[in-house]
Amino acid sequence: MLSENKTNKSNRNILFLAIASAATVGLLLLALPPTEASVFAWVALVPLLVALRLKPGKLGWLILWFAGFVHGTVGFIWLRHVMWFLPALLGIYLSLYFILFCAAVRRLGYGGGIPFALSAPLTWTGLEGLRSVLFTGLPWLLFAHTQYRVLPVIQIADFFGAPGVTFLLVAVNGLVADAILHFGKGRAPSRRRPALATGIAVVLVFAGSVSYGFFRLATVEVIEGPRVAVIQGNIPQSLKEQWTTESVEKMFETYLELTDEALAHDPPPDLILWPETMAPPGFFDFRRQEFLRQWLNDNPELRHTEQWLRIRGRVRRYARQIERVRPLTSKATLVISANSHPYPEDPTITYNSAFLLPQNHDVEDAVRYDKLHLVPFGEYVPLRWLFGWAVDFIVPYHYDMTPGDSPKLFEIDGWTFAPTICYEDAFPRVVANFAREHGEMDFIANLTNEAWFKDSTEMDQHLAIAVFRAIECRAGLIRAANTGISAFIDPTGRIRKRLVVDGRDREVAGVLHGVATKTEQVSPYLTVGEWFGAICTAAWFLCLIGVFYSSIAKGARRTAKNPAMNAS
Repeated sequence: MLSENKTNKSNRNILFLAIASAATVGLLLLALPPTEASVFAWVALVPLLVALRLKPGKLGWLILWFAGFVHGTVGFIWLRHVMWFLPALLGIYLSLYFILFCAAVRRLGYGGGIPFALSAPLTWTGLEGLRSVLFTGLPWLLFAHTQYRVLPVIQIADFFGAPGVTFLLVAVNGLVADAILHFGKGRAPSRRRPALATGIAVVLVFAGSVSYGFFRLATVEVIEGPRVAVIQGNIPQSLKEQWTTESVEKMFETYLELTDEALAHDPPPDLILWPETMAPPGFFDFRRQEFLRQWLNDNPELRHTEQWLRIRGRVRRYARQIERVRPLTSKATLVISANSHPYPEDPTITYNSAFLLPQNHDVEDAVRYDKLHLVPFGEYVPLRWLFGWAVDFIVPYHYDMTPGDSPKLFEIDGWTFAPTICYEDAFPRVVANFAREHGEMDFIANLTNEAWFKDSTEMDQHLAIAVFRAIECRAGLIRAANTGISAFIDPTGRIRKRLVVDGRDREVAGVLHGVATKTEQVSPYLTVGEWFGAICTAAWFLCLIGVFYSSIAKGARRTAKNPAMNAS
């Protein structure tokens, strides 16, 4: 009978743990873009935290792992457009952080007596900090991103970055869980006191954070500057990946036609932005083109060979394309992105580059910025000499791109801006370093091609990330995306404009007109940097060490007091 009751209780515990885990994962996913039910994020972890008072057992830990796997897989479901198994692969990776959160917060909360209002935010924020740097970093699907439209809450990012917003959110979750666990009938008073003290602190921090948010929204003066036109050509990745003469020409002509349309606008733009790699490869490699012309002149005896004719065709196409762009620079400043091979003596060196073509200057005067943070397994393969054979079938390039060596600001009419490429704007340090290196940065441009992911939730998630970069740096941010979502964001994180055609903001072509924005207020984040996330990670480690040490010490004292145990 006793065994049967124990089995029934265990089954009930497992069922409760499964329901709680499912509720937490469901609320987390609903809070994230594109559903954006941001209010759910304030209570999403409560079911899980309450359920962790139970001893999970092997089956329970398996359920918790599976919950983390579902969270990661659904969150990254858009990767299926690249390879069908990638969402599951990322799900497995994120599930490790989820299960570690459960184990650590259970140990700190139930084993160490630290209220969830403190142990949960330290653990979650610390683990997000680790995930954002390990293996080049994955700062995606962060808890803070659920609030990207709730501007009063996220203004604290100009001090603490996204980790500060994550900490606040999880602290409120912990506060609610503590209230449920420690203030019901028959709860131990010894647990109430620390929970009450921590809860009061969380309420004060929440009130202070939101008050600061309203204060900053009222006092940040947004200054408008150059008129900007964003070109969104909607080139499908299937066309882009062909890399034939015809496909490259079609892509190039599409963007030239839209640029002509942008220049016909009244008033005309001062600056025109093209998304990532929409110009032909090697478009601004003037040294390489000169090298090829010289080779043709030096080898007349080969003029009827296939190699000579192919190179001559490339040189002529290049000259034709340059002449199409040259007159545009008399009307506006352009930023155009292309893969570049600037060193003809070493053609294996390839950069993902952005080029500034200043108005009323020769095309040959283009200023080049080379992407600093490359995408692993997208633009290079880590340890290719060891793993290349196993992943070559999933990576788009069979060679490694070269990262740039320093952040470079572009300038127009006295305004400086950072020409970030692709996912560089997902990394706070990468973006902030443009301002730190040069002591200034008025706005940020993000040139990106997300045609890989069709019309998926990736675009919504990337837009949410961009909002945080604008607030952290107190700089306007302009997104130029090949298939969407192109948008203008001001230094408070407000999305001022986005390109919408026939009710759609993705997989549509068009021109988005707006103005660059900046503020004279200097963001503290540019000085203090990523310290808050690092402190949370360090404090979490110290708490774990303290709890384990305390457990060992208690065990040693019990052993010393028990002679029978000593004798054995």
